[in-house]
Amino acid sequence: MNFQRITLHDIPPLDLPAYLVLTNAQELAATYGREITTKLSLDDKILVAVHRGLCRTGGYSIRIENVELENREVKVQLSLQDPRPGDFVTMVMTHPRDMILIKKNALPGPGEVTFHFVAPGGIVVAQQRVKI
Repeated sequence: MNFQRITLHDIPPLDLPAYLVLTNAQELAATYGREITTKLSLDDKILVAVHRGLCRTGGYSIRIENVELENREVKVQLSLQDPRPGDFVTMVMTHPRDMILIKKNALPGPGEVTFHFVAPGGIVVAQQRVKI
């Protein structure tokens, strides 16, 4: 499934891991606790965001690698990276995250669609149902 990777600089960091599917501006504002100043329209798109949470150093990452659609199920494949022992890393707290946009017309609708967030090894770390 096609998606567009985006970076939103005005979204505050989240201290806990989160796997989100946001379908409108109200959900976006409610999730991040304030109005987002970025001119992001979710009228015809959804935002899929993954947050690693607070990491005590640099060297950590989370990335959406692939999105697959099968019937009313969307599989969001993730990659995670941790620093290895002895790696030189930035000594600053970080909040790794990744975000993509998916066009709503690429999803089956109207009705509910279930998103499965899958970590390496096929482990489903979260699921979310949304109405399209």
